Amino acid sequence: MRNRTGDLFSRARREEKLVQFTGVLDRLEHLVDWVGLAAAVNAATGREAARPQGGRLPYPTAVLTPCFVK
Repeated sequence: MRNRTGDLFSRARREEKLVQFTGVLDRLEHLVDWVGLAAAVNAATGREAARPQGGRLPYPTAVLTPCFVK
């Protein structure tokens, strides 16, 4: 029996692929110190330094790192 979106196992295959992607992200979360990396980028580039000419501030570097920064 087929449903509107494809065969019976398409949902299971999609969920399996999502688990593969999130598994990689979970491993990266434990291997990389994202907060420390963001601090190092700020120190090296001055991204979040005060801007005497004014203008819009850049996005915080921590926001540009993966979404699992805590």
